Amino acid sequence: MGSCKEQTSGNVYGEALAKAGYVVIAYDAGFQGASGGNPRSIEDPSFRVSDVSHVIDHLVTLPYVDADRIGVVGVCGGGAYAINATMTDRRIKAVGSVTGVNFGRLMHEAFSGYDPLAALDAIAEQRTAEARGAEPRIDQYLPADPAAAEEQGVKEIDLAEATDYYRTDRGRQPGGRTEAIFARQAPRSAGTPSTARRSSPPAPCASSSATSPERSAPTATAWRSTAAPRRRTSNSSSPRASPTTTSTTSPSRSGSPSTT
Repeated sequence: MGSCKEQTSGNVYGEALAKAGYVVIAYDAGFQGASGGNPRSIEDPSFRVSDVSHVIDHLVTLPYVDADRIGVVGVCGGGAYAINATMTDRRIKAVGSVTGVNFGRLMHEAFSGYDPLAALDAIAEQRTAEARGAEPRIDQYLPADPAAAEEQGVKEIDLAEATDYYRTDRGRQPGGRTEAIFARQAPRSAGTPSTARRSSPPAPCASSSATSPERSAPTATAWRSTAAPRRRTSNSSSPRASPTTTSTTSPSRSGSPSTT
C-alpha cells in the first residue's frame, strides 16, 4: 500500500528467490513508484489485481520461463491481491501471501472509523469538490517519523514498526509513498480483495478531465539469477526453464507497473 519495489518485494523477497535459482520480477503497482499513471498514489484493488496478470503476460513471452510453473508472492496488501489474482488467472500455479492485509476490511473498520457509509459519503463529497477545482486531499498512512509517532501516542505495534521502517533510513526510498488520495478510496470499500469477483480493470473513461486516471497495461523487465537454475524431474529429454515467480508488493500504472 504505497511502498515501492526497492523497499520489500525486490530488495528482500525478490533477491532471496533469485539467489535460490528462480527467475523473478519485482514491480511497482500502477500509479505508484517508478510506474506510470496519474494521479499518483492511487490504491485500487481491481487495478492492483490486474497488474499481476499483466506482468504474467510479459513473463510468458520470455524463452527461459516455463509458462506452466509461474507463481506469485505478495506481501502486506500485495498478499491479498496475490490471492485474488490466483482465483481467476489459471496461469498461476503457486501463491504465497506474507502477512496479507484485507484492505476491504480495513476500509470497513479502522480506516473508516468503523463507519464505512459515512466514509463513502465523505469520499463522494471530496471527489465532487475536487472535480470543481478544490485541492486534492492526501491522507498519510504513517506519522512523519518515530518521534512523531511517540508524540502522537502510537502504541499499535504494526503502525509503530511500519513507521520505524518506512519513515527512517532503514526503508525510506524515493519511490515509496505511504499516502493515498482520499477522493479515490471508494473502490477499496467495495469488497475484500481476497473475495472480490471483479479482477479486471474498468473500461477506460472517455474524458478530458485532468483528474481521470491514465492507465495502460503494465510493462515488465525480467532479470535472471546468477545461481544455477533448479531443474524439474521430467521424463522429457528437453530441458525445462527454471521456476518463475512474480512479486506483487512493490509496491506502479502508466498506470502500469515498472519492474526490475
